[in-house]
Amino acid sequence: MQPGTLPRRSTSRPLYMEYMLLVAAFFFSFFYRVSASVILPQLGQEWGLSPSSVGFVSSLYFYAYALSQPIGGLLNDTFGPMLVAAVGLGVAALGALSLGMAQSVIGLAAGRMLTGIGLTSILSGTVAFQAAAFPPDRYAFFSGVTYFVGNLGAVVSVAPLGSALERWGRSSVFAGLVVLTLALGAALMARRGRDPVVARRRTDASRGAERVPMNAASVFRQLASAIRLVATTPQLAAIVVLWMVSYGALMTVQGLWGVQWCQATYHTSATSARLWATMVSVGVMAGNVTGSLVAAPASRRRQAIVTSSLTCAAAWAMLWTGMLLRLPIWLTGLGCFLVGASSGTCFVHLTAGVNNLAPAGKGGAVFGAINMMPSLGVIVGQWGTGIVLDAGVGADGAYTHASFALAFGAVLAVVLASQLALARIKGFDAPSHGR
Repeated sequence: MQPGTLPRRSTSRPLYMEYMLLVAAFFFSFFYRVSASVILPQLGQEWGLSPSSVGFVSSLYFYAYALSQPIGGLLNDTFGPMLVAAVGLGVAALGALSLGMAQSVIGLAAGRMLTGIGLTSILSGTVAFQAAAFPPDRYAFFSGVTYFVGNLGAVVSVAPLGSALERWGRSSVFAGLVVLTLALGAALMARRGRDPVVARRRTDASRGAERVPMNAASVFRQLASAIRLVATTPQLAAIVVLWMVSYGALMTVQGLWGVQWCQATYHTSATSARLWATMVSVGVMAGNVTGSLVAAPASRRRQAIVTSSLTCAAAWAMLWTGMLLRLPIWLTGLGCFLVGASSGTCFVHLTAGVNNLAPAGKGGAVFGAINMMPSLGVIVGQWGTGIVLDAGVGADGAYTHASFALAFGAVLAVVLASQLALARIKGFDAPSHGR
């Protein structure tokens, strides 16, 4: 058995339906996190909020997501992804309700935090599920499917969501989202009996394996063990750096400022800006497909990570230059697409790399510990760019081209510097931390 893979559940029926329900939950995870790019900057201008305040409110999703991530991974390993996701979607529905009805910053902040807490376990649960349910050599393929559908949520949360808000209003749209979120949670709860992660735990128990109790002390020990493993494994540490920076940069443009940056640069309408900003999400989806089909074997994982990461850095340089010089908008849109595509490809192979390196039966905990760091990257990126934008807000409260150029110039510099971590990426045929 490969490191990080779980014994697959023996079943007369494939687990595709259960898998797709979890992937649908990941769709909502991306939808809610990226929806801030449509809702918050506009409300910020209407309510007179500074860019740094907007960035802070948006990043509350990722504060909650990051701090809950390790516990979410352990919950998935203990109770199974389907039950944990069902409960989490109920919490996320409360957050969506708060976002839809908010009349103050407190309501928006509560909504972002609740959705972050509720959706924290979805990704780690989905990858743990696919590791348990499907053959190891198909892991990268299913990771690509997972990210593809998730990023479809990001696409829907920009231009389509913006159009829906203009037509029906924030409260009506989010009321509908609450209903859909709760319905998906109910479907997951109804089928939780076919969870292969739970089946594995039962098999281990029948073989006399010791079951670790789920209490505060055991959670802390397992979390500390996972973090220690990541910190002492050079390849995992390098993956953390690459993932934290690339995802933080991506969500800063895709999840918050992309629409406003396009408007400030090209003085285009909100509808047009949303369409061009959506090219980032479309690119991520294309990259997910590419990542799932290219260099699937572990022996070619390093090549895939290095190539996609360097391509991502080059795409960021292209996007920033296009915005700075106000090159034709179609060329800048191509840069948006390439940033998304290279990021999407890289994320698929980083995920598979973690699966290759994590010890058997601890994939959820290790992935949860690692998944804290990309969220911290988003917090720094969204709040930090907001602080830079504060200094360049126009007299009318509008965002300026020059301040965006400065803010995302800093983002580009960090992306370029992070490529040094590629030197620590080695082979993935066997775990570097020992067996």
